[in-house]
Amino acid sequence: TAIARGDYLGKTEADIKGTGYSVQSLEAALWCFQQTDSFAAAILLAANLGGRALWMVPASFVSMMVAGGLWGLAGFGLPYVEAGILLSVGVLGLAALIRRSIPLVVATALAGAFAVFHGYAHTVEMPIGASALDYALGFIAGTVILHGAGLGAGLALNRVMPVRRTA
Repeated sequence: TAIARGDYLGKTEADIKGTGYSVQSLEAALWCFQQTDSFAAAILLAANLGGRALWMVPASFVSMMVAGGLWGLAGFGLPYVEAGILLSVGVLGLAALIRRSIPLVVATALAGAFAVFHGYAHTVEMPIGASALDYALGFIAGTVILHGAGLGAGLALNRVMPVRRTA
């Protein structure tokens, strides 16, 4: 209930802890988005805080990508896959262009929704005769590596260009 009341809004950086506890992690992530003027800046700030706040959006993407992949492997249809993937790129580009922060819950939901399309596309394009497990582990590992590289680049960038805060 403290999060719903917005108690985190009055806290300082020293008061925020991105620990392994889900409530504290959510509070840390929401605090980061409230303190900055863009999505990228919030991610950089979350990276500086560390803890689970740093991994919420990538974890959502990877887990929902797996769900989309399983949906495809089961043989179910998913309309507008290419449009969903294209939209995901467009939304990410737009978020970077307009430099406005968005709530963590929205970022996590969008990442998860778009990831379903990515996972589905991966599995329905799997080569005939390929091991589904090996193939899935490959695209999951590749995605985790790309997210890790992005987080590493964000942390490095933040050393050169510190996060601008709105509050």
